Amino acid sequence: RGKYSKYYRKVPWARIICSGYSVSEKLKSEGFDAVFVPKGYDQAMLHDKDEPRNIELGFVGSIKAGTYKKRREFLQQLERENGLVVTRTASGREYLDTLNRIRFFVSADEGFGEYMIKTFESMACGCLMFAWSQGDEESRALGLKDMENIVLYTSYDEFSEKLAYISDHEDVAVKIAAAGK
Repeated sequence: RGKYSKYYRKVPWARIICSGYSVSEKLKSEGFDAVFVPKGYDQAMLHDKDEPRNIELGFVGSIKAGTYKKRREFLQQLERENGLVVTRTASGREYLDTLNRIRFFVSADEGFGEYMIKTFESMACGCLMFAWSQGDEESRALGLKDMENIVLYTSYDEFSEKLAYISDHEDVAVKIAAAGK
């Protein structure tokens, strides 16, 4: 905490490019020349293949590092109670194919302050994204609207309630996934 700001003070001429809106605003408030640039992904590679999805609830990525402690705990609970499939893939075709097998993608990045790139990659591939809310400002800056183009939650109970609702309302699920894409 605070290490980046300390370093940036040593290079006051530098422009800081941030992939998180809230982080860029915090740095600006500290007097730094910070610019928000939303994350991007390879649109030629990642797309909806319009194929049947055989993983109802999934996550692709790492859960081992200490940074991911809360993510790991949340996803492991979902794995036990809801049959979440947690996997890792190689980049490229394997990643594309796996995302296109997942109906509901779960991002559990509590407290990160910004949405991870896999949020947008999975949405581009047609997954309905369930993401831990990174706050109203962050969501607004990216055009994310709860229950319109993404499903946001801030607790396990809220996630469970929204998953039950979405599971019982196929038309809503299809509409949110399409709007997210």
